[in-house]
Amino acid sequence: MRRLAFAITIIGIFILIIMLNLTNPLIVDNYSSLSKLTDYTKVQTQGRVISERILYEDTKLLKLDNDIEILCQACPSYINRTLQVIGTSETYINRTQVTALKITIQ
Repeated sequence: MRRLAFAITIIGIFILIIMLNLTNPLIVDNYSSLSKLTDYTKVQTQGRVISERILYEDTKLLKLDNDIEILCQACPSYINRTLQVIGTSETYINRTQVTALKITIQ
């Protein structure tokens, strides 16, 4: 019985990973449209980085010119560069942010 439950769990995890990778991200242009989404929605946005701040160790908070905040881990400095970001939306202290999955310099 334990093996069956373990196998079903592993299959479910793989199905969720496939669903996350195959869905097209929603294009978000400003903070108001981002804040209306539910958490962990796959989104795509682009904008110029106007400020960046180190939160802890290797995690940075980038703020784009369209008021969207991007969380990225182990990323270089992107100040004054235009980025295209694909990530997931998350709410932290009543502020919706995007956790970056992929960052491309425009």
